[in-house]
Amino acid sequence: MTAQLLQLEKKENWNGVFAALRERFQSGNSSYHLAIWVDLLLSSLNDTKPQIRTHICKFIDECWSKKILQKIYDQEALMKKILKVIVQGLMEAEIFLPKLAPTGWELEYNLDLIEILSNRGDLATVQKFCNICIRNNVNPVYNLPYLQILENLYRNDNNTPALKVVLQDILWLEPGIELYKEWTELVKDPEEIKQFRNKLFAKARSIDYQNMRFRLFWIELLLFEGKIDKVFTDLKTRCLVWDLMVSLSVLYKNDANKTLFLILNALSASMVSSNVEEEEEVIVVNKLIEKVEKLYSEQMIQSYLETLKKDHRYFSTFHKPILKYFTKKYNM
Repeated sequence: MTAQLLQLEKKENWNGVFAALRERFQSGNSSYHLAIWVDLLLSSLNDTKPQIRTHICKFIDECWSKKILQKIYDQEALMKKILKVIVQGLMEAEIFLPKLAPTGWELEYNLDLIEILSNRGDLATVQKFCNICIRNNVNPVYNLPYLQILENLYRNDNNTPALKVVLQDILWLEPGIELYKEWTELVKDPEEIKQFRNKLFAKARSIDYQNMRFRLFWIELLLFEGKIDKVFTDLKTRCLVWDLMVSLSVLYKNDANKTLFLILNALSASMVSSNVEEEEEVIVVNKLIEKVEKLYSEQMIQSYLETLKKDHRYFSTFHKPILKYFTKKYNM
């Protein structure tokens, strides 16, 4: 059927097709059969000449305006079909973009729509749609891409009040020390900073071990505040291999000796995590060993191991693969 449609090279021939389709639409044929025809028209856009393509688009626009298409598809399915063709550059965006709107549970569709609007310079609609998506999301974690789009908009507009709010929302979902520093400079109010800082710090300390951004953030935050001793004290009592994996370079710059002790201490069975599968644990531990051997000399590692060995409390609980690795390497 598509091949037959593509052989129609004159508008007059297509007019005959459209006339026949109008009759089918008006006669109330089943939505299933009508949907097949509409899909054929949309798929034919890819292989028709520009003038014929424009002709087809006008007919589809007519069907939309007369609410024929809305009887065939539900609104969300229809918008997704039309946007897909717009993204391919096969439909006139000027005609069809105003008919489209964000929908729930459709992140990819929403972001594609917003990107097209942004590329066309319709930033007011971009802002409007981002806020609609954020407002309608049940789970805030899906707000992040929309917040990042708004962040860029507000930066370009020098909209400091709006940027301050958006940065705070981003930090709550994906913290970063540089973004936090910028946010504090925008807020300025010490009490407001303190309240949000404490909430974010508590969240970062309690978050799941697999969320590396949060695990690194609480360490970077204390270092930013000049609380270096507190970092090492806290890590000495609760340090996990995961913390060291993400923060090793930061800690090493501040105190290489204390960092090495933390690493060797963390490589005990109780310092990995009870929630980690054994295979995953071995992979992470091996990666950490590799990093340690790049940063520290063999002599320094061996010296610290000797110190740990004297303290039976640490050495006896040493993680077995690690103990086996080091004792074999250093003949201990």
